[in-house]
Amino acid sequence: MENNSAKMILAAALLAALGFIAGLMAGGVPSARDYYSTELAYMVSPTDIIARMGANDTSYVLMDVRDPASYAKGHALGAVSVPYEQISSYEVPEGKELIVYCWAHSCMLSRKAGLAFAERGIAVKELNIGWNEWSSLQYPSEGTGVNWTYKFTTYCGIDGSEGC
Repeated sequence: MENNSAKMILAAALLAALGFIAGLMAGGVPSARDYYSTELAYMVSPTDIIARMGANDTSYVLMDVRDPASYAKGHALGAVSVPYEQISSYEVPEGKELIVYCWAHSCMLSRKAGLAFAERGIAVKELNIGWNEWSSLQYPSEGTGVNWTYKFTTYCGIDGSEGC
């Protein structure tokens, strides 16, 4: 599935990579500004996801790439289970933004999944925390091991418009 959004993200990633390579070839190292601006372009915060959940936003797919048993015990509210081993056959619904997560911010499964989707020309972002952090904060969740209820309240808007 290729769309303009995916092409734009790939173009931005290629430009960032070329800048990185050019800097290395010139004997330098990429700046912290280059690193963080590139990383931020592909990260989504939990407050953004929760705000979207609370607004019943259906423009995205939140994907849990952990194993099915772990997903069954608990996952972010509304997340789909697509274990990392099965992502090559997953088709992102047309017009949906794809956001992946795994166990923790330090878990590499979501980064590997993101790379695999990007290599297929699919626009993808990563939740900047994983299930461990999400569940410890008792964010909106479901599953057999979830024993808390989340009360939606007003959060910072995705664009910072709600006074944050």
